[in-house]
Amino acid sequence: MEHVDATHDVVDGHVGPSYWTYLVVFLVLCGFTAISFFVNFLLGIGSHTGMAIIMAVAVCKATW
Repeated sequence: MEHVDATHDVVDGHVGPSYWTYLVVFLVLCGFTAISFFVNFLLGIGSHTGMAIIMAVAVCKATW
């Protein structure tokens, strides 16, 4: 039987990301999504500036 500590999960001998890692990623992605909705609310549908900002946020979400 393998030793498992409170900060890492061990599955078949491999250490994976901790719960806090997933929580931080979730919160950051929620923040990016909120920014997209806020930009859409402020600038409205059809704004090229808003579209560019939302596209930049989408790129950040995809690469983060």
